Amino acid sequence: MFFNSSSQFKRFISWLVLVCFYFQTLWPSVIFAAEVEVMHPVPLWAPKMSYEPFFMRVLVDNNIDSLEDMEKESCPSSLIPITSDLVEIQDFIDASRSLQTLYKGLRVTEQGLFEWYDQGLCFTLSPGISGMNLVVSPQVGMRPSGAVRIFNLYGDVILVGGLEIERLQVKGMNVGCIGAFGTILELDTFVDEGGRFIIAENASLKTRALNVHAGELQNRGLLINQDYLSVTAPQITNKGQLLAEEGLSVSFQVLNNTGRMYTEGDAEIKLDHELLNADNALMAVHGNTVFSGPGKIHNKAIVQKKKVEGSVEELLTSGMIFNGTVMFGDQDVLNEGTFFGEKIAGVFRRVLNHGSFEGKVFESLRFHDFTNYGIFQGSGLIHVTGVNWGELKGHNLTLDGNLTNIKQGDSKGLVEAFEPLQPQWQQLALLKA
Repeated sequence: MFFNSSSQFKRFISWLVLVCFYFQTLWPSVIFAAEVEVMHPVPLWAPKMSYEPFFMRVLVDNNIDSLEDMEKESCPSSLIPITSDLVEIQDFIDASRSLQTLYKGLRVTEQGLFEWYDQGLCFTLSPGISGMNLVVSPQVGMRPSGAVRIFNLYGDVILVGGLEIERLQVKGMNVGCIGAFGTILELDTFVDEGGRFIIAENASLKTRALNVHAGELQNRGLLINQDYLSVTAPQITNKGQLLAEEGLSVSFQVLNNTGRMYTEGDAEIKLDHELLNADNALMAVHGNTVFSGPGKIHNKAIVQKKKVEGSVEELLTSGMIFNGTVMFGDQDVLNEGTFFGEKIAGVFRRVLNHGSFEGKVFESLRFHDFTNYGIFQGSGLIHVTGVNWGELKGHNLTLDGNLTNIKQGDSKGLVEAFEPLQPQWQQLALLKA
């Protein structure tokens, strides 16, 4: 390649720099977008774009008790001119007292990234035409502060694997996790309307308390804690694994589970609107479970079975399975799959059963509105008002109230013998990370 003048050569070099920027500036963002379908992907710089100054609107501090301050007005604003000359940009940064005060050591890299260190963390900003992604990663050789607050007004925040933080509060258009994590003991996220907090596929987040204050929690990877795990979010979509060894608390308006949720301890589940356990999904609790809130439970998952040396073994890979006492507080239940509880107590507002609903023991269980088209089996006392079109099975099953038993087709109606489910709990050890 030949150049007729030094100016052509300089333009070519500038073009090469920008091509590198095109691919390397947004690499974490591209990975994040490919994994989680970011709702606001950052546009790319291109050689022919018009270079406009942009406002850097990023807040990093340790003032985590001021949740009400995480608004637009509280986020600092610094104007940075963008040109094709990265040295010129760095000279402007070095001469800016406000930039050096807010972002100590801020530099523009050879790839066109804006990078600085604060609170024992590394921050990398990828500017674009209409948005900026902020990538947060560990700072080599440094221990992060015990508490960190991060606010990116004009883009997403991407948390990279290996972070070790006691308390983290983060706000952006979206917030995402990629890579294998260390531990964030308490994590609060805030996203824009329609935004999401996303744990990407093959990513893992270990925490004891996750509070998603707005938007959707979407777990495609692994959300785990070896101790007690508390999760609160308006909407939860679990496509991966949500595991807690010593206990689990989940509070939500809507939960759509197409993956696996499991705890070896007790569970508290507060639902304001609906819980859907989809086909082939698993919700399993080895300890006791309490359901609260006015919502509806819809289970479509069926326990799979296989023959083992002439006998049939239930595979604990799907269904709603509770090894301890399950206490209900006036919820609606639509069961089209397998629902099993060692002991079931409390009150149901309405139950419509098309699948298998089993409690080894019913403890003064009350149904205000009961309709059974499937198999309902167990032992103990139930107070019931409703209609049975299916099969009622149980040893010492006592029915009190007003139940109309209608035999239809080959339905057996009320019979004494039943075959209790035998969940294979040891299989759940395979779910652990």
